[in-house]
Amino acid sequence: MSCTEVVDRWYKQKQHFDSKSPEKSRSAGQFTQLLWKSSTFLGCGLATHCEYRFITVCYYFPPGNIKDEYDSNLSI
Repeated sequence: MSCTEVVDRWYKQKQHFDSKSPEKSRSAGQFTQLLWKSSTFLGCGLATHCEYRFITVCYYFPPGNIKDEYDSNLSI
């Protein structure tokens, strides 16, 4: 699994996103962070644990998914 595949999976969380209540769309948190307007930097790393486990870590700067800032950062 690559970082690109992980990010693609996060984008598919769009189906769980509720534009009327974005702060309540917890199962779409990675999706909303990907689209967060003020986040201009993304760095990801991937590690393999054992034979079948993958750990992905991504760093967004500035961070997103901030309460009361959804309207100004998401245009979905």
